Amino acid sequence: MLPEKPAAADGILRLLFIHAHPDDESITTGGTMAAFARSGAQVSLLTATRGELGEVIPEELRYLEQGLPKPGRPGQSVPDGGAGLALVRTAELNQAAAELGVRQRMFLGEWPALAPGAAPIAYRDSGMSWGPAGPDGVRRAQAAEPVDPAAFSAVPLDEVAGHAAALIRALRPDVVVSYAADGGYGHPDHVRSHQMTVRAIELAGQTADQANPAWDVPAGYAILSDRPADGQDPEAPVFWIDGDLTAKRAALQAHRTQVSVRDDEFALSDLRFRPLSAKEGFQLLHTGSGASEAARRPVQRTRSDWFGYALASIFAGVLAAVFGTMLHGRSSMLGAAQVPWGAALALILVAATVVLIGAWSRAPLLGMVTGAAAYAMCVIFSIPHGQVGLIISNLAGNLWLYGVAGVTVLYMLSSAVLATRSRAARERRNSGRRGART
Repeated sequence: MLPEKPAAADGILRLLFIHAHPDDESITTGGTMAAFARSGAQVSLLTATRGELGEVIPEELRYLEQGLPKPGRPGQSVPDGGAGLALVRTAELNQAAAELGVRQRMFLGEWPALAPGAAPIAYRDSGMSWGPAGPDGVRRAQAAEPVDPAAFSAVPLDEVAGHAAALIRALRPDVVVSYAADGGYGHPDHVRSHQMTVRAIELAGQTADQANPAWDVPAGYAILSDRPADGQDPEAPVFWIDGDLTAKRAALQAHRTQVSVRDDEFALSDLRFRPLSAKEGFQLLHTGSGASEAARRPVQRTRSDWFGYALASIFAGVLAAVFGTMLHGRSSMLGAAQVPWGAALALILVAATVVLIGAWSRAPLLGMVTGAAAYAMCVIFSIPHGQVGLIISNLAGNLWLYGVAGVTVLYMLSSAVLATRSRAARERRNSGRRGART
């Protein structure tokens, strides 16, 4: 999930999580945040709103919920626009952040998440309503009516993205995490958080003044949606983090107005209990030059993942050798010269297979494994079984057998050259960033 090494010279990994309301951070990313904080990473949290329009679970605090009384919900609400609930939820957020090991927490529109020259501002919760069930039978959130013009989802995108970009430039995170394009389940503030994050990463990487140097975020990730509609990229890599369950449980318990916790289950305002898990999924967020660079890097995989990729690479090499051997003997005469076009086509087949496996696995080493497997198979085919082998020592046979080895070596050398150039380019960019900061 992470860049190969932290961009900062101090060797500390920096992660920035961007969420819409207090409690979102604990529900969807709490385990991951706690696990990285425990490992020594610097975990920061940006929250867009204070959750003024959230529903309230505890009976004794129901008066804080705007719009009460409601059928079946006794009590008289305080018509303060949600200011009282905002204070309570801010206190809950502070406690939850402490449980997760988050040392830097801020609201959007307050320093350092404040665009240069802008006046501090508090963005309001936009509210939501539940839409009808879709074709899949799942209900998703939609905008409430009416929406306050000062609500987070209603203000211009570049305004809020400018604040988030200022924070990114100040923190210089290695990783930025927010929602997928559908906001996870459709909440307008979650959707806006995604849009803001994408735009903020772009703005943060643009040329800035000396006091606010540009920062290209190395990698951006989207939280896997729990009610996916069209917000997840089917081609982007998915990563699962086994986070800190104990810390996540404690953080959820801190959000008592929004979450009920019992043992290894939790419930939201619908009071429907569901399993409490710290295994959280993320998907590469394709945005900005840094994220594109991260997409080209080898991803972290388990041993079983590597074993599967290695088997597939070997199998592809063997198949290429089989079909190439069947083809290599074809030739034609051009005047007095023999043209071994079959061997040439067979070598093109092997070269294409090696390159495709390297690109598919995003690991040049596995492309070399494919080439080595093809060559080993050709050596076996050249061993006589009876009077002659399947590959004999003539022009076509020698071109095919030794050509496979040549293709593999050529791929290895070209991969090494490209890797060296990529490292040099990253070092030049990092050197430029360090120069801009000094």
